[in-house]
Order: sequence, then structure tokens, then C-alpha cells
Amino acid sequence: MKVQHLYTDLARYYDFLVSRSVNTEIELQFLEKILSQNKVKSVLDVGCGSGRHSIPLAQKNYQVLGMDNSAELLELARSKAHSLNIQWIYGDAATATLPIKVDAAICMWSTINEMPIDAVAENLCKLIKPKGLLILDNSYIADHIRGKPKDTRFSIDVPEWGVVDVNIVDKVKSEQRTRSVSYKIGHNIINDDITSEVLSEDELESVMNAHGFTLSQIFYDYQSHKPESPRRFQTVFINNPLRKGHSKPDREQDHSA
Repeated sequence: MKVQHLYTDLARYYDFLVSRSVNTEIELQFLEKILSQNKVKSVLDVGCGSGRHSIPLAQKNYQVLGMDNSAELLELARSKAHSLNIQWIYGDAATATLPIKVDAAICMWSTINEMPIDAVAENLCKLIKPKGLLILDNSYIADHIRGKPKDTRFSIDVPEWGVVDVNIVDKVKSEQRTRSVSYKIGHNIINDDITSEVLSEDELESVMNAHGFTLSQIFYDYQSHKPESPRRFQTVFINNPLRKGHSKPDREQDHSA
């Protein structure tokens, strides 16, 4: 799988380049509520990037393992973590092993959609303790926007580089999303082309159930109620490896928010 320039050549300024798109504070409030209510102590951050979730969770005294297949982003994360006791793992989430089984794994900001989801789910079932949690964060793609390209342009002031002009052409067709992103830095233009899967809530549940995960809760924009036009949806799954490949079970209710 091709690694994006954002995760390699541009990794040093990753936090600046994604700052317009993310809301780390709200995401962390959501995560901490779910993790604390379920008495989670150890967390695997799948696709941890620059550590924007791993580092604050470690500061809250969680045992954190951050995994990514970008050496550049992991180096950035290490530099930001200072003396925090975080285990950084360079590897592919579909094949990586861990020194321990974790209480929970998180995969935020649609990262799992850029991975081979079946292979990743199969491996995560082995890395998470039985009855442990898997928290996923995905884009909500309404039917009415499928097939309609969306062109977004904005500028970001990046230290040392100055103003970076970003142009994103986003198109969803059937079950595939393509995003063409260009970064204009001075006279240089760097292009990223990203292809990812698009799954509805029911489709995601079916995929995960085939690998032993039972849906416990679903949220929209990090809230329990569904707004009229959500941008994202979050799912909390319970690892039930003995149910792997079984028909969809009733939703478990014992992990309340």
C-alpha cells in the first residue's frame, strides 16, 4: 500500500496540515468517557500518526501503545512525547504483533478505511483481550452526496514554509472514496491520491462481526444522538473471538455511555 506524502515527506508539519480538519479535544473527551466507563487500562492506538491521541491518553495514565506504518510520523510522535512511557510500534496493523493483549484499541479519523479492513479486523481480534473494546471513527457519507465531487480549497500558515495552499477534490462512488490532495508550497506542488472504502454503519457492523466483534454502541459526531446531517460516526465493538463468523448477534448493552 502506497504511503501518502502527508505521512512521509510532509510528516514534519503533519499537525499543522491536518489542524483544520480535526477536533482533537472533542475526540479525546469522547474516548476518555468510553475508556474510563469500561475501566480500560491499556490502549492500542492503530494508525497513531503524530500521537495526537496517544500522548494525551498516556498523560491520563493509560498504558499506551502507538502503532503506525510511517516511520516519519512515529519519529515526530516520539519527539513530542518526551519522557512519557509510550511504546511506539512501527508496523502494519494487518500483521503486527504486540508484547501484550490490550484492553482496548482505537482507530480514529477514518484511518481504518485506508487499510485492508478485513485483514486488520482479523489481526485486532488477536491483539485485543476477549471482551475488550475496539473504537472506530468513520466518515458519514450520506446517499445524496455519492457521485458528486466536492472541491475544497484553503490555506494554512506553516512554520518555515509560510503559507501552504491546499486543494482537495473528494469523490464518493459506490463503496469507494477517492481524494486528490495537492499542497502548494512556494513554487512546488506535492500531490497525494488516496483511495479508501466507504462503509455505512450496517456494512461496517457486518464486516466486523465476521471477525468476532459485536457492536455495542454507535455515536454520531461523538454524541449519542444522531443530528440531521452528521459528518462522522463512531462505533464501539466488543471482541468476542468465539463468535467469529457467526450471524449478527443482538447488540450488547453493558458498555453504556
